[in-house]
Amino acid sequence: MENYVPDEGEQEIEANSPFPSPFDDVASMKVMDVKKNTKFGNIIDYVIKYFQDENNRFVMFKGVGDGADKCISCVEVLKKRYKDPFYQWNSVNYGRKIVYWNPVVDGLDRLRVTIDTPVMFILVSKDPFPDDLRCLSMQTSVDRRCPFAESQGENRSSRGPSSSQNTPKKPLKKANTDKWKRPDKKTPAGRRQLEVESDERARSVCDRTPQTMRTIAEYGSWNSTITPDIFSKGNATKITDLRANDKNILWVEQNLETGHGDLWWIEMGNEGKIGNMKRLAEGYSAGTSVHEYGGGALSINRNDGSPIISTPDGIFWIKEFNEIKKVIDGKQNSIRFSDMDSFGDFIVTVVENHLNPGNPKNFIAMNRLDGNGEMKNVAEGADFYAAPRISKDGKFLTWMQWNHNNMPWDETSIFVAEITSDGFVQNKREILSGVGKNINYMQPSWSDDGKLYVLSDKTNYWNLYEVNGWKNGESSDLKTVYSINKEIGGPLWKLGEQHYSVRSGVILFTVGNQLKVKIKEEISEIVLPDYNVFSQLLVINKYLMFCLAQGSKRSSTLLKISFDGTKYIGEAIRESRSAKEIDSYPISIPRIVSYQNEGEIISGWFFPPKNDNYEAPTESLPPAIILGHEGPTEQAYNVLDFNQQFFTSRGFAIFFINHRGSTGFGSDFRKKLYGNWGIFDRDDIIAGAHALIDQKLVDPKRVAIMGASAGGYLLLSSILKSEIFVAAVSNYGVADLESLTKDTHKFELHYVEQLVAKYPDEIQIYKERSPIEHLERLHTPIAFFHGIDDRVVPKEHSIRIHEILKQKGIPTAIKLFPGEVHGFAGSKAIRESIEGAYYFLCRVMNIQPSIVSNLEIFNLAGVFTWTPSTLQSTPGLIVADFAQHFDPLAAPEKQRLDWFSVDLFNGPSTTIQPKRSVDVPFRANSLSWCGAASEARPYGILVIGGEGGALHFIDPTALIQHSRLETIASRKDHQGHVLATDISKDNKWAMSGGGTGQLLLWDLNNLSQPFSPGQPSCPDQVKYISWNGQMESIVASLSSHRASIWDLRKNGAPVVDLAEIGGGCDWAQLSWSPADAMTLWTASQADANPILCKWDLRYPTSPVKDHKVHGKGITCIDWNLEDSRFLLTASRDHQILLSDPESGDSHGRIGAEASDWARSMAWCPSEPDLVAVQYFQHPIQISHLQGFQALAEQDEQNLQHLGVDLSSIPTWVSRSPVGSKYGLGCRSASYLRKWDATSNQWKYEVEIKKIEPDPQILQKEQEFQRAIDFQQLAGFCEDKAHAESERDMQTLWLFLTAASSGQSRKEYLRLLGFGPMDEIPLNSVAKTTTSMENMDIRGRSVLSAHSGDSEAELAELAGDQLPLDLSAIDHSTWSTVGHLISGDDEKVLNHLLEKKDFTTALLLYRDEPMLLRKVVNHYFQENLSASSRLLALLATHKYEPLVNHAQSAPESWRYVVGSVLSRESDRSKMVKALKVLADRWRHEKSTSFVQSALCAVISGDPDGLLGSLESKNLEERITAVRVLTRALHVRCSDPKWETFVGTQCGRLIDVGCLEAAMKLLSEADLTLPGLIYLRDALKKTLGGVQQQVYGAQHYGNDNNLTAIGRRQSVPYPQQQANVYAPTSNLLPPLPTAPPSMTQQPNYGSSIYGASSNYATMPTPPVTNQPYGNPNLMMSQPQFALPHNQLMAQRSYSQSGQPSLQPTEAGPPRLSEAHGWNDPPPLPSKSNQPRPPSVMQVQWKPAEGTAPGPMMGKLPPISTVNQMPYGQGISPGYSPAMAAVASYGQPSQQSPYQELKLTLTPEDQGLVDRIVQIADGVLAMNRSSAVVSRVEELKKRLNKDLTERLAYRKLGDTTKNLLHHCGESALRGDFHAAQQITHQMVTTGQDFVEVSAFLPPLKSLLSQAAQAFQQNYR
Repeated sequence: MENYVPDEGEQEIEANSPFPSPFDDVASMKVMDVKKNTKFGNIIDYVIKYFQDENNRFVMFKGVGDGADKCISCVEVLKKRYKDPFYQWNSVNYGRKIVYWNPVVDGLDRLRVTIDTPVMFILVSKDPFPDDLRCLSMQTSVDRRCPFAESQGENRSSRGPSSSQNTPKKPLKKANTDKWKRPDKKTPAGRRQLEVESDERARSVCDRTPQTMRTIAEYGSWNSTITPDIFSKGNATKITDLRANDKNILWVEQNLETGHGDLWWIEMGNEGKIGNMKRLAEGYSAGTSVHEYGGGALSINRNDGSPIISTPDGIFWIKEFNEIKKVIDGKQNSIRFSDMDSFGDFIVTVVENHLNPGNPKNFIAMNRLDGNGEMKNVAEGADFYAAPRISKDGKFLTWMQWNHNNMPWDETSIFVAEITSDGFVQNKREILSGVGKNINYMQPSWSDDGKLYVLSDKTNYWNLYEVNGWKNGESSDLKTVYSINKEIGGPLWKLGEQHYSVRSGVILFTVGNQLKVKIKEEISEIVLPDYNVFSQLLVINKYLMFCLAQGSKRSSTLLKISFDGTKYIGEAIRESRSAKEIDSYPISIPRIVSYQNEGEIISGWFFPPKNDNYEAPTESLPPAIILGHEGPTEQAYNVLDFNQQFFTSRGFAIFFINHRGSTGFGSDFRKKLYGNWGIFDRDDIIAGAHALIDQKLVDPKRVAIMGASAGGYLLLSSILKSEIFVAAVSNYGVADLESLTKDTHKFELHYVEQLVAKYPDEIQIYKERSPIEHLERLHTPIAFFHGIDDRVVPKEHSIRIHEILKQKGIPTAIKLFPGEVHGFAGSKAIRESIEGAYYFLCRVMNIQPSIVSNLEIFNLAGVFTWTPSTLQSTPGLIVADFAQHFDPLAAPEKQRLDWFSVDLFNGPSTTIQPKRSVDVPFRANSLSWCGAASEARPYGILVIGGEGGALHFIDPTALIQHSRLETIASRKDHQGHVLATDISKDNKWAMSGGGTGQLLLWDLNNLSQPFSPGQPSCPDQVKYISWNGQMESIVASLSSHRASIWDLRKNGAPVVDLAEIGGGCDWAQLSWSPADAMTLWTASQADANPILCKWDLRYPTSPVKDHKVHGKGITCIDWNLEDSRFLLTASRDHQILLSDPESGDSHGRIGAEASDWARSMAWCPSEPDLVAVQYFQHPIQISHLQGFQALAEQDEQNLQHLGVDLSSIPTWVSRSPVGSKYGLGCRSASYLRKWDATSNQWKYEVEIKKIEPDPQILQKEQEFQRAIDFQQLAGFCEDKAHAESERDMQTLWLFLTAASSGQSRKEYLRLLGFGPMDEIPLNSVAKTTTSMENMDIRGRSVLSAHSGDSEAELAELAGDQLPLDLSAIDHSTWSTVGHLISGDDEKVLNHLLEKKDFTTALLLYRDEPMLLRKVVNHYFQENLSASSRLLALLATHKYEPLVNHAQSAPESWRYVVGSVLSRESDRSKMVKALKVLADRWRHEKSTSFVQSALCAVISGDPDGLLGSLESKNLEERITAVRVLTRALHVRCSDPKWETFVGTQCGRLIDVGCLEAAMKLLSEADLTLPGLIYLRDALKKTLGGVQQQVYGAQHYGNDNNLTAIGRRQSVPYPQQQANVYAPTSNLLPPLPTAPPSMTQQPNYGSSIYGASSNYATMPTPPVTNQPYGNPNLMMSQPQFALPHNQLMAQRSYSQSGQPSLQPTEAGPPRLSEAHGWNDPPPLPSKSNQPRPPSVMQVQWKPAEGTAPGPMMGKLPPISTVNQMPYGQGISPGYSPAMAAVASYGQPSQQSPYQELKLTLTPEDQGLVDRIVQIADGVLAMNRSSAVVSRVEELKKRLNKDLTERLAYRKLGDTTKNLLHHCGESALRGDFHAAQQITHQMVTTGQDFVEVSAFLPPLKSLLSQAAQAFQQNYR
């Protein structure tokens, strides 16, 4: 905890009484609190005296923590001293204390530590407790045993007080007087634990379960007992092969360390009694690599049960369990053997001969066990063989075989042959063939009575069958043993699998995750709760069976299953890892998560994070790892996998998905992947990640993907398509499909063809799906782990991608394991791969890893510094490895220092490789480069802030020129880490910052001794240092809660401290103004208050301006030195924005990493276009504001998320003589430069053009722009519809009206001519379609779910028919009624269907899903008429035929569109169908344009609308498309659109509509260079701002307004009211004024007008100028008041003069000398004593210096003439704030009376104005964010302003300014109101008091301005 300090506040939760009623009423009971140091005597005496009163029956003793021991001892003493017996009830509950720890360094989260403290409760009663509450924790005072220590032989199940005769006493030893102790029992955590004995009743009434002490830590960072060492612990990795007979059990298990197959043996006694285990054949590894996957390496000799094993050296027989005999030589694995069986002296085996390496040969051979090793081929010619099995009598041999291009789960055949006495076979014949039939047969096996069994998927699922008719040469048929729609078996990846076993009339088999047994015809399930996956099944007899099993909390286990006559019992004989050990680990139990993708139900196993010792921060979500299984023909199982549990126990979630192509769900599901590998599985994986995010199960910003083998290919395919994955880990994954096809082994040689396409005929598909072919699109960090000897997927697949990522600068790592093949077997490879994967994911996801790996990760985050501008060289950076100070171990073993040269003019690239690199023995937190070049050091000095207080001074010349490290000096003078360094602008000094606020100053010419600038005022970690660019002696330091300004000429302390604002800031960085020495900006990284604050150091008590440009905390900022409009800010919302620091307007954005936060940014000093960004976990990013065009053309995909979007032209670009001007007289002058190839130089041209304005075009554009700005598009479209004479265009505008007003489908149907849907009657056929529609795909009817009183309604309908004539009913009908009565529904239904009485059938069986489906099927099989088919299609939502044939009946187009609109509930499907209709009708010449146009409008397709209006003029097309894009917030992507926009812009410019042309261009995604140039030229001409075309009032910068006024050249037509006014009244009437306001009908300005007839208000004088350049002085604005009201106001000044007249003389200047940041001297005030200030100024004067004007006693301030600020509010009231009345009136009773403060009527009027402004904002904007913000500001102003007015701390001048500020805001002139707030500071009146309420007042005015513009523009 060295990086944390405890928070002062802590929360304690007391333990409640654990006793039930009536003993839980603590308030009415005497409670004796016993402390550790409590004296017994006082308590005992008191209790004895208390009990002397007969009315006192109970006393409760309570001991907390260490006092629990004393509490027990106290009662024991009471037993001795109290004369009468009493009863006691002992119980424990837990109290909780919550302590918070705050980090002192960056990168760490706040910790919440929960401590549960045991509290001992002992209830002492003079009466016995009720019988129904009695339990073992009760006793009498005569029972002397200690009830809190466990006793041997104690009867825990007895009820009532225990007798001391039954339990031996445990005497308590007396140590000292009145000090008693008892034997302690310590918990593993060292906390004293009191154990309480209780029965179930006591547990139900007293909660004694201790709360687990959990550490609050981020998901993914948890420590876990499942360490990497777990993979080298245990008995084995897994158990692989199993064989047994009546006496012996033999198995092979994989050794943890070597990966070799160890052979083990148990000899059984009578009735299956298990003997001792013994290892056989030590030194021999039982294992095979046939098909490269092996399996079937163990067999058993039927004569004596001795084992036969296959090894790389051949087949060995362990004769008599002792002698090892080689049966066949493997010739050093050149001949491989697997899947063996034996009978008598013979052994049969599958052989794979690799003596010819290029063409291995597979066959079945037979050999004698004691022979000479000569093999006899008994089956050959096919490509593959498996499962050779000899019948129990030794007469027959069966096997399965298959050929390319099939796999063993595809089309196979079963053969049988007769075995001769000499070991040969004869009469070979094929008895079952699936070739050409798409049927699979596998695992043939004999029973002991000679029957042959086989598995087959002929019914879509692998089921078990008995083969009949094969002996006599007849055609074989299959008899079903057990039929079920689940799998019995799985894919044959490894030979020797046994999914069933038959012996002695017993059949043991698996069904999904169940184990079943069939004896005769009875089938039973063997329930083994801990296991759910079974393999290697063996039946010995009815009473004894064996198998291998796994479960969610059990590893690979050899199980013995015995039958005791009533039930089956499972017994673990051998576990690869013991159950006891597993139960000690935090095991995550998964659940199934299902989702739908492309019509298929996909599912997977979701493993949530699990660790009882940790708890994640509130509302956080865990990172996720998406897993795809291997194969891909395989399955994701719910079994214990410590690779997965390793992650879940550390806070990761795992989702193991069974995508399309997985086994276990039937052959059809498995074969969906054929031809679709890399598509269906990829899409299912991506959809699975989205499903977890949609269900809010995982963190959407931290989703990774992991896969092995085929799962690795799935991984690469997924990250190439989707950016949802932020990192990936590939274990021996496939990357190149073509290479895999050509280079893979024989077994899978054509497997890829089956999954992808025929090779090489369709080579293009291979290239399209191979990730290796699309690496330019790859930008996801990936770690690779691969075996060097892998033959299935060569290691080159991983190496190549790793190198590409490394070159691209993307984080990547690779580890290759010698001796490992496909699938890691050795514990070292398993351990290092899993630990490396976790470490890699943590580093990329910015999670602090709990373990360290030696994995070297390339391209991780670095710390950088730009080349200083004083060095005349190409821009470059020096980069050092980021120290990651919050996790000092989380870094690669090697640290580097790199030099990068950034020369974009030599060809841009997505990555920049270091020119020079050198290994260094440190990591860096901060880099600063001194550019003072000398002959000895041409590249200056590099200053590096490191870890543990280290500071390094490096010579960069040695690095740049010689790739050598040369250290000038290394010092360790700081405490903590050095996070901040900076160089003075004169390159003479360096400053460094460490822990506890320590700053050190370094003379770069003499580094022997640092200097201290003084004692910091805040002992926090210094996180940032910045030298003032204008004054060399001024430097700023920053910590999380304080910014300190140091003047190095005044040693001792900071001259200014800027404290956090509002208590919610957490300063991240600061930036000095490049032009003003006294201005800086600070940024807050608190998510709750992410603000930018501008500080004028002349008035440092509060910021003079603040902006909120980000939604989350700001992490870093930097100001462009060349263009002061560009302030760069980065935030936790993953955005990097360029904004104007003065106005807050955005200039654009720079693309940022979506999964990381920027730590620091810096503009290049010599190239202002360049900016570098350092991330916490990603490589440094370099962005260029305008030079990325060529790069984007080369690598558009890679840059799309890191591009630059700039809406303003930098000043250094606009300096060039290119642009245009528009002047009076409708003239335009354009000047540009062109390259003349003839003269090889630039030539400049000037073009002057006269503009002829077209009033009609101008008027139309003004109307459209007003409709947009006032959000009245619907009214605009309605007027267009009324004005149209053409019927089709009128219809189109009506539909656009509906789209603009957000109408529902019902309105579209009404426009099409259809009434409301609930008024359309349903005939009988429609009722039929409704019944069909109410059926889902499983045949369930949903009518019953919402039928209500349907039975009663139907009965009423039936009773309303004509009278029933029973004599007319025939015999067959009466017979049907009889079937109905007897419940024979099938016969009733068949009768109705024969008669085609579908209506009656539907009425009878509407609630019977299966029968209802049968009715519908018969209905569809009828030869339906076209009408019926149409209705049937609509009922089943099948629109394809309707859409495809819509053109055949053009007159019915309304019905087609209406059908899709009314019947399809899925909007995406509706939109798709309408787009198809629009496209068809658009190309059909016989139809009108309106058909396709209306479909485009309804579906929101601007491209389709543009194409549909091809016959219309350009203006109509553009207007209609713009309305649709504006209304639905979509973009038109048709390439023609940009051309049309350019043409229309040319027309608008020609008639002088520059602003309209600018707006039109801003609505299009421009790609044509000419239009981009035109947009930039217009933007420059218009001053970088878009103006309102119709001339409404503009609320913005006065300078811009002035410039626009000078530029205005086109005489726009004047209108009475500049508000868009359609035919209908669209704007609501303005509300009336509040009663407290005096309404003036002739106010000077409307909120919609731009004119003003205000008189100017004189400005209060300023007596002196600030230090430095006079031009830096803040301008004094002029404020406006209504002229007709100014003179009518009553004067409240003593002299009777008009208000706010300037004083004749300013106050005298102060005599003290001015400091660099001293504010203007204040006028003198009265010496009258005043109450203490409400707010204390945070000011730390430097020691030993004379105080400045603000440091000492404030001089008296003179008063100025008063101005009325109360008694009748606002004679200048206008409707601007009239909405206040609709929200709330100012209260007649002061809202501050709760503070018991009294205000004068004038003061109350000031407060009421502020309340009115706030209420006005709330009336116009009720969003939660605005309401919360405004209510907070209102509350702050309530408090701060009311107190100062009540205590008379504000002078008359300040009150007058407040009065006019409120008046201006109520008129809607917020710009003037904001300037008045600034005037409050500059006048110097009440400076200290004003600074307290000024920030919330300014924020409130900003909120009001925004709300007003949004509602009335």
